[in-house]
Amino acid sequence: ALALVERDAAMVAVIPFEEDVHPSTINEFIFLIDCSSSMRTENKIEWIRQAMYFFLRNLPEKSYFNMILYGSVYRSLFNHPTVIRNAIHLKIAERLVEQIDADLGATDLVSDRIVSFSLPSHLCMLIDS
Repeated sequence: ALALVERDAAMVAVIPFEEDVHPSTINEFIFLIDCSSSMRTENKIEWIRQAMYFFLRNLPEKSYFNMILYGSVYRSLFNHPTVIRNAIHLKIAERLVEQIDADLGATDLVSDRIVSFSLPSHLCMLIDS
């Protein structure tokens, strides 16, 4: 586990043990990222970027992933619910991480569009509250 603590914020990353990633099942990772205006303060977006670089570098081989950025609107990185982890998809994801900003309005996590995806085997929420 990795834990970073800053005034009024904490980030904890729990990395699954290899035996927790089951080769016989599809491992899907959805990263739900808060890009609302409240993320402008206290360098929160930079913390999100660092966490996402870490997560992307450590995704298991043959896993699937996607990133959903949200505020009052949402953006999904890929048009498919998840895509296979490969060099091309990781490069696309890294480019998006570079561009993440707190520019998606107010926080609306219960948007119909966000909650309409099926639950993956792993859901990681990067939020400030």
